[in-house]
Amino acid sequence: MKNILNISLVIVCILLASCHNNDDDTIKNQSNNIENDIIGKWVPYEIIVNNNKIDYDDHEACGFDYLQFNKDLTYKYVDIFDCREEIENGTYAIHAKDNKISIRVGVLIKEGFVRIFTSPNKVLSIEFIYDYDEDGKEDSVVTRYNYELINKK
Repeated sequence: MKNILNISLVIVCILLASCHNNDDDTIKNQSNNIENDIIGKWVPYEIIVNNNKIDYDDHEACGFDYLQFNKDLTYKYVDIFDCREEIENGTYAIHAKDNKISIRVGVLIKEGFVRIFTSPNKVLSIEFIYDYDEDGKEDSVVTRYNYELINKK
């Protein structure tokens, strides 16, 4: 169940980036170069469900979950579960004019909005609309990620 929820969360989070004015006042300076700024490793730290903040608590002592965007337009989502990596691979496309991202996992394609902030630290904020709490109603789910530099070959 955890794996299905996490994969759904990541897919949904990548689809719709936060376009609301509920961003932390400490997160500033939205990037104008999403295509390049998204490249790297992103570690989730916070989820906001219908404007209610929740610390991301799915990391394990043996490693952190992360989302990695590569220059060749592939991505990898790694979920550390029982100290094993469960990996999902796919492709993505950025539509910078509209701050949108398209994600392909197998035959499934999802679209959403993406925002990257550059100060005080580099933060990726992605919003998805889906039934987070399985109550039959769609929820706004924003996941925020801290940036971790990786090799940008």
